[in-house]
Amino acid sequence: MARFDYSGFENTALDLITKFGQPLTLYRETSGDYDPTLGDTATKTVTSTTCEGVAKQGFKGPLNFDDDFKEDLVKGDARLFIIAAKGMTFIPAAGDILDYEGSTWDVHGITPVNPAGTPLAYHLGCRNSGKEIPS
Repeated sequence: MARFDYSGFENTALDLITKFGQPLTLYRETSGDYDPTLGDTATKTVTSTTCEGVAKQGFKGPLNFDDDFKEDLVKGDARLFIIAAKGMTFIPAAGDILDYEGSTWDVHGITPVNPAGTPLAYHLGCRNSGKEIPS
């Protein structure tokens, strides 16, 4: 029996999220090697990728987050995002920063939608951080 080919769904996921969402920017800051003379990392590099995403305003059902994150969701200090995988230059990871409507959100958890090894979207659990966008 042949496996189902999910590659066509990359475009479908991107089209739907673009239609109902908005452009977002995801930032990742990486540090260079530790310099014992300076007592700090030698260089910091900021990488960014533009993606299409949807902010989930409400939710129902069980959540697989800790109790603090659940409380922040209720207070509006945390939010769930769905972002399309196609066109991104890197895969989201905890510690990344998401720019959404002029606010910065720390990425705390990621769940990929990845049937048969084909990345379609990522679900991000984020907390409002108020940090400045890295430069």
